[in-house]
Amino acid sequence: MSHSSGPKHTSAAKAPIIFDDHTDLSKIELQYFIDTRVGKQTCQARCEFCWLDRDNVRGFHQDVDEAARVITRLREQGFKVVPIVSDSFAERGKYLRSGLLNNNNDWYMGNAAWSSGRPLLGDDHEALLDLCVDNGIHTIIMTSHGTEDRERAFKGLTQPSVVREAVRRIQAYSARAGWEFRIILTFTLSARNPTW
Repeated sequence: MSHSSGPKHTSAAKAPIIFDDHTDLSKIELQYFIDTRVGKQTCQARCEFCWLDRDNVRGFHQDVDEAARVITRLREQGFKVVPIVSDSFAERGKYLRSGLLNNNNDWYMGNAAWSSGRPLLGDDHEALLDLCVDNGIHTIIMTSHGTEDRERAFKGLTQPSVVREAVRRIQAYSARAGWEFRIILTFTLSARNPTW
């Protein structure tokens, strides 16, 4: 998957929007970044290659109410706007509770939650998955890094055992709640990890 972005912004004022479209070349999609922070507050990971760790979006964080006002105004003007956060389950489901991700089917994956998997290892994982149901989310996307826990060339990665446990919890929740989740695992391929 490729993400195109405009010119790099190196000033203190960061632009929280990039333009992209994955499905319809006649439309401009505004990916509106609300929270691009990585680490303890959000994804609980610190992947060295994270696509949010770029000069033009790194460390951006906007108040949820302010983001909602801007997104509403853009949509009222006819723009296709997709709210982007570093982890859908960040801050104990703050963004899922806000309504900003509710029935967010504009993006190419449609109604998807993005996660490192780590936030789903807490005691509140069922409440977080309940929020997915409340938001009409049927897909959870996590990044995996191979099949066994070990040191890799990239630093800060979520180990595969964490992802496996998150998958187990999602599947157990689905069986109990009768809400079917599609689980997608993404893998980063580069010259630094040619063998798994």
